[in-house]
Amino acid sequence: MTASFREFAAISNPPEAWKDAHNKIGEGCNQFADSLDGLCNSAEKMLDGEMASEEYNNTITEYTSGLTQASTLLTEGFEMLEE
Repeated sequence: MTASFREFAAISNPPEAWKDAHNKIGEGCNQFADSLDGLCNSAEKMLDGEMASEEYNNTITEYTSGLTQASTLLTEGFEMLEE
């Protein structure tokens, strides 16, 4: 599910006019993918009994914060394309 986000972030030759926006969007894509992967891995660990509920709650809070940060980066990057 995160492959497309990582692929976009890995583009090394965006058009020059979009380079700064691409860098910001790419950073947001990587943060989104990292957070989503972390959320899924944590849920699996919780369901498999490998993670206590308190640790799971703390981890979920951390990754949810990461999704918020990713959303901000993506929004800022897309706004740069409109300028």
